[in-house]
Amino acid sequence: MAPTKTIKFVYGSEIRRVTVNVPNFQQLGELVKTLFNTSLESVRLSYVDSEGDKIIICSQPEWETILQEPTLPKINVETSVPSTEASFKQSQNQNHNQNENQNCSPSKPLIFVKLIVEPKYAQYGITVDEATCKEAEGRFHLTLQKYFGNQRIHPDNLPSMFKKSITFLYVSEKAVVVEVGIARFYKALFRKAVELVSFAETIPQGKQIFLEISELLQHPAVCWALAYVELLSNNLDKAKEYLQMIFQFNEELRSGLDSHDFFESFSESALYSQLVDMFTAMSDEYNTNKWKEECSNKWKAQIEVLKGFGIEMGDRQVELLDSCEGKVDLFLNQYFD
Repeated sequence: MAPTKTIKFVYGSEIRRVTVNVPNFQQLGELVKTLFNTSLESVRLSYVDSEGDKIIICSQPEWETILQEPTLPKINVETSVPSTEASFKQSQNQNHNQNENQNCSPSKPLIFVKLIVEPKYAQYGITVDEATCKEAEGRFHLTLQKYFGNQRIHPDNLPSMFKKSITFLYVSEKAVVVEVGIARFYKALFRKAVELVSFAETIPQGKQIFLEISELLQHPAVCWALAYVELLSNNLDKAKEYLQMIFQFNEELRSGLDSHDFFESFSESALYSQLVDMFTAMSDEYNTNKWKEECSNKWKAQIEVLKGFGIEMGDRQVELLDSCEGKVDLFLNQYFD
């Protein structure tokens, strides 16, 4: 009887664990196709070894090396990227970049960017809207070129703040393919923006970075940072607009604001205290309005009955009804008492 192995596959946010007869590399591809409805040609398999290095699996010998382990490591299934200049250009054509051949040169190669949404990096205080992320892939190379400055995008020219977020997959004079861990990348940009707004002469650059981050990054800390910068510019109304946006995020994200880097850098600032006071007042109003809405929906039938008795159901009356747990007779006794 053939030996069996338990294999855990991770494909995006989907995790599958199966126990099967030990497959060869070709059978492994069929298994991936069955589990995730994709082909081995369109994905890349990898795992992290005992030394913490990411190892790519693309042949039978490499797969046999893993099988020698007493317990198989977790197999990561990733969408593959172009490995040649030809496939790179084909992908660019799909993004409707019609002028690519006119723009490439040894000093300014074409750039293909694969953005990686990393749910596990939510611990960095950052989440990214995946749909927005994919929509931006076609123009993200311009962002990269900007932060590389006038230098060619090349591993030797990679700014230190991006070393943990950018991986070069293919480099030639005409084309570069990079994989970007989007959460880590924007974490690095956020830190840079914080550094810039610490000094009056570089506040505009810091604000611009925050604005660029906000296009892809879905996190209240960006709104908070932009509100702070607007206060630095003495623009109170605009600051309030950014603070108001924070309430669009879920409660978990809002409550995680305090742990963000931005606040550690400015917590002693008088403007920061003003920002906190503004947000606290807005938060109280938001919570009050939310409670009113919830009570009105919760006791909708009872409110209609009481209105039929000629009772005007304002905020105080709804609050009384809620304290009576919606019991109309108890409400009437207390209301006319």
